[in-house]
Amino acid sequence: MLLPDVALPEVVPSDYALRMRPVFMGMLWVIMLFVLAKLVVHDFLGASSLLLILLMGLSVVFGQYAVNCSAALLFCAVCVISAAFDITSVILYFHVSKYRLFDARASHLVWMAQATLVFCPAVLLAAAMLAYSMYVDCQVSAEERAPMRQAFPGYSEEGQARGRGFQASAPRTQAGRPPSPAKPFQGVGRKLGFNF
Repeated sequence: MLLPDVALPEVVPSDYALRMRPVFMGMLWVIMLFVLAKLVVHDFLGASSLLLILLMGLSVVFGQYAVNCSAALLFCAVCVISAAFDITSVILYFHVSKYRLFDARASHLVWMAQATLVFCPAVLLAAAMLAYSMYVDCQVSAEERAPMRQAFPGYSEEGQARGRGFQASAPRTQAGRPPSPAKPFQGVGRKLGFNF
C-alpha cells in the first residue's frame, strides 16, 4: 500500500446533521428509484454506478454515530463526479436522439429514459450539497467543542452526542495538584538551511 493506514477519528455529528439525516435518507430512496429506472431502460452501467453511490450514501448514515461526517464528504465528491458524467450523457443523448425532450411521438419508455437522464444529475447534485452542508456543520461544531475538551478533561464528545456532556472519569492529576495551564513557547527559533 502506498499510503499509511491512518484511521481518522470520526467527528461527532452536529444537531443540524442529525436533523438532516431523514432528508438525506429520503434522497437515498430517490437514488434507489433511479437505480431501478435505469435498469428498466437498460442502462446497466449507469445503474451499477448509482448503486455504488447508494452504498456509499448508506455508509454516511450507518456507523459509530448516526451520521458519519467523513463519509459525507466522500459521498459529496462522488456525487458531483457522477453528476458531471450524467450531464455529459444527457447532452450526448439529446444530440443524437430523434426525439426532443418529452416529445409526444415518443413511447413511454423513451419518456422514462429522458426523465431519468434529466432528473438524475439534479438529484445527485442536491444530495451532494446536502452531504457537504452536513460535513461542514459537523466540522464547525467540532471546532466549537474543541475548547471544551481542553478546558475540561472529563468532557466527552461522545457523551455530548448522547446528551450527557461529561463522563464520570475525573481529570488525572499528579499528587492532587490541579492541571497546569498551557504555556506558550519561550525558546529561540532556528532556521534550517543556508544562511545568505
